[in-house]
Amino acid sequence: MRDIVRDPRYIAPLAVLVAVILVSAALGGRALPSVGASDPPTPTARPTEALSPEDQLLDARRALDLGYLRDALALYRRRNGAYPSTGGRVATLCDKPSDAGCALSSLGGRLPFSDGELPYWYASDGATYFSLISRAQQSGDTSQCPRPLPKELAVAPVMCVRGEAGG
Repeated sequence: MRDIVRDPRYIAPLAVLVAVILVSAALGGRALPSVGASDPPTPTARPTEALSPEDQLLDARRALDLGYLRDALALYRRRNGAYPSTGGRVATLCDKPSDAGCALSSLGGRLPFSDGELPYWYASDGATYFSLISRAQQSGDTSQCPRPLPKELAVAPVMCVRGEAGG
């Protein structure tokens, strides 16, 4: 364990895990309240302590990834005048080269288009809004999720981030 704590590859994930555990303990297992569409998603339905540390870390990473993608979409819109459009349909973000979200690659850098196992999903009309969706280990607040979700996402817990032009 001591070697893992000192290994630079594990420092950031361990820091996220420790933060999730400390916040969960401070809140007595209650989730943080949602305060706006610009905040990362916070899964809320199942008590955090019911999840293994690995599941907590995976959901924390997914939330961070969606926040990073939200910021990339805002930058993309500033540079291009619109979000990549899916015509309002929910599709994988960049699982296939033809996916609309692959346009974010033009920003440079390495973007998280999946959690390492499952792709992230995306919907946008191009002009006014976008939604980012990820599978999750625990059920959460789905009020920011587009409707209807594809069958691949409707069968499991999800977390969503919504952004709006000018918001």
